[in-house]
Amino acid sequence: MSSVPWISHTDLALRLEGVVLTCWLLLATLAVSNTKFIWLLPVPWALLLLRWQASRSNLLAVARHWPIPLLASVVLAVWLVLGAAFGAPALHSRLTLAAIALLWLPVAALIVGQRRAGRSIEWPLAAALLAVVVLNMVRVGHQLYGGSARPWGYTHNVLLGALMAAYALVATSLLLRSSHPRRIAYAGLGLGLALAIALASQARTPLVAGAMTLIVIALAWRPRFSRTVWAVLAAGVAIWAVATSQRWQLLIEQTLKYETATHKSSIGARIDMLRWAALHVREIPAFGFGESGLAEHMNQRYVEFAVDPGKIYRLIHMHNDILQLSFAHGLVAGVGYIVMLAAVIIGLYRQRRSMGGFDPVAVLGSAGAAAAVLLLAIAGLFDCFLYWPKVWVAMQAVLAIALALHGSDTNAARPALTRGGPAM
Repeated sequence: MSSVPWISHTDLALRLEGVVLTCWLLLATLAVSNTKFIWLLPVPWALLLLRWQASRSNLLAVARHWPIPLLASVVLAVWLVLGAAFGAPALHSRLTLAAIALLWLPVAALIVGQRRAGRSIEWPLAAALLAVVVLNMVRVGHQLYGGSARPWGYTHNVLLGALMAAYALVATSLLLRSSHPRRIAYAGLGLGLALAIALASQARTPLVAGAMTLIVIALAWRPRFSRTVWAVLAAGVAIWAVATSQRWQLLIEQTLKYETATHKSSIGARIDMLRWAALHVREIPAFGFGESGLAEHMNQRYVEFAVDPGKIYRLIHMHNDILQLSFAHGLVAGVGYIVMLAAVIIGLYRQRRSMGGFDPVAVLGSAGAAAAVLLLAIAGLFDCFLYWPKVWVAMQAVLAIALALHGSDTNAARPALTRGGPAM
């Protein structure tokens, strides 16, 4: 007689946790296209209650491996909460950012718990990220074909360009880590679609940040790319340069004529922001000017510079994540954000080989995860992700995956994936 396999309560909870986690990641990374994202914030914390005893151990594992990013995130969250109570009126914005600042912790703990239990979580998470890339590729193509939206600007440049590249890099690192037979093909597809989105949007920031990231990764991680990979990367840069050559020429001309121009280019406007920031650093209140107060002070300073705000698009953020947090929410918030990102990147560098311990191909996975975080950090120096809290939710998902995949005790629990079979 055949018997129905019995599933224990723990196994059932693990499966449910993995499914919900994958669906949450899909929705969180799609949040950039939908402003109704607040309900996503408590979901990872609620999932931890399914296996509370194990979840405590998983949370401690994440905290043990990443104490400085955790401390910086806590400081940032606490400061934002204090700012909501004692700072300029921006209660909803500050509390939302405070909740997002710690979001990577439960997500990373959930991934660690799945991997400790021997479940292969890499492929489902990678599939969710690639699905987001494909959906946004369809969205961009539809808008370009139908002419319903211009193929450049804030939405495509910031929300799609850099984030889609980061998703593709994280998906690549997950696929290289997994044992899926077509992992290389899917990884290449994801990277190709992300590059196509950036090219279609004629975005400057994601590809400039991407080029800088590639240089850093090549020098620090020294991934052993094949000649074909290097040729494809070089071809992509060349295609992008040709596709955006006219726009670059226009920006250069506007920049050279900046002091006498009647209409400011985006570069000229950002120079105004830096000048404004340099004059106001010492005047930042303890909890910042607030989001609305920051816009008001910026436009007042433009008048003092004899810059007519009507001659440029209305600037309501700093085009720089660090400056945005510092001026809107106080210097402590800005320093906390710097410490968090710096600790993550330095930690990923120190543990750069941990993801490649089981499979020679997966060595590149470490570089892919680090490149995703580094790309978002560099892009944040030229554009402002944190002005859109919904984008920060998507960024935290990327951060959580990158951190969860690096840790000696969680890697030790994984079965070996080398060609020679399980280690004896």
